Amino acid sequence: MCYDTLNIFTDRVAGLLKTKGIEVDFIDLTASDVEERITEYTKNKYDAILAFNSLGQHGFKINGQYLSDYMDAPFYDYIVDHPMRHTIHLMQDLKEFYVLCLDRDHVDYIKKHFPNIKDAYMLPLGGWANEGTPIKPIADRQYDVVLTGSYYKLADIEAKIVDNEQNIIDLCVATINYMLENRYATNEEAMAAVIKEAGLSLKPTEFAYYLSQIEKSNYYINAYVREELVRYLIDAGVSLHLFGNGWDMLDVDDWKNTVVHKGVSYEETADIYADSKIVLNTMPWFKNGIHDRVPTAMLNGAVSLTDATGYLVDTVKCNGEDAELITYDIARPEEVAGIIDSILADPDYMQGVADRGRERALKDMTWEARVDELVDILNR
Repeated sequence: MCYDTLNIFTDRVAGLLKTKGIEVDFIDLTASDVEERITEYTKNKYDAILAFNSLGQHGFKINGQYLSDYMDAPFYDYIVDHPMRHTIHLMQDLKEFYVLCLDRDHVDYIKKHFPNIKDAYMLPLGGWANEGTPIKPIADRQYDVVLTGSYYKLADIEAKIVDNEQNIIDLCVATINYMLENRYATNEEAMAAVIKEAGLSLKPTEFAYYLSQIEKSNYYINAYVREELVRYLIDAGVSLHLFGNGWDMLDVDDWKNTVVHKGVSYEETADIYADSKIVLNTMPWFKNGIHDRVPTAMLNGAVSLTDATGYLVDTVKCNGEDAELITYDIARPEEVAGIIDSILADPDYMQGVADRGRERALKDMTWEARVDELVDILNR
């Protein structure tokens, strides 16, 4: 997709914090005049500093100290990817360094492999619905099935993988192969299995380093399963609409009932979901978490169809007569077309899932609910 989601998330969280009487200031550490402006901020007392996917901004120093240490404020890094993509930044030794994650396994990973971080918390992203967008009945919606997300050529990722030392290439390829054969294994579980089979042993910090060296395994597996699923649906003749960059580059002989659209903004995505019967999702290899596409689909009155995770199974009613969303087995992508056909063939059931899903999402999957959870975390 072609949208600046992190800035949107930042503005949303800041706005909701202000409605709770919490003052919020913004510090752009990438600004050219930041050193001149930073003195104004350091005159104030802050209870916390928060950043989404901090790519080293928290390493900014003033008078030889990390900014958060100098300001005597705890730093919270809200990571929306797997932590393996942020290893070098997570290793910075702040006095009070905390991490917010979208997956319970990521929380455990942080606690095990980064002793410098004081604590980590599970905090999913909120769903998004544009104000004023009507909630249409399922029968009146334009799109049968929608999938949003960009297409990435596997060959391009492979080229980046092989541009490494041979031991890293071998580790990355073996980890990818393990995940392809074990679709519910996390990145860290897959690499751990590969290392064990090789008779090797790594300390927690060493493990984190090597996992970061094969981070392209995460990109590859995500791109692979998304492309695989789409190909199955195209072959099955599902009425599928793809919104995202690059799908016109997918090598397909006969697109059948699939329509490729251009990339859209984050706000446009919500309106597309509000005109969709089923919103299909592939998790970014979250095995115990949730991506914001799921609550956004639910909030906009669509049926959310996604691969299952432990977190979803524990917290949301999945499948069955009282389902709030529908899940599929990521290890059986060939079955998804049949699942879609059965959902579309039962409009009453489809409407019921959509209604229950929206009611559930309005209860505790909005940004308002997530900011309440954030405040609770900050108060600890």
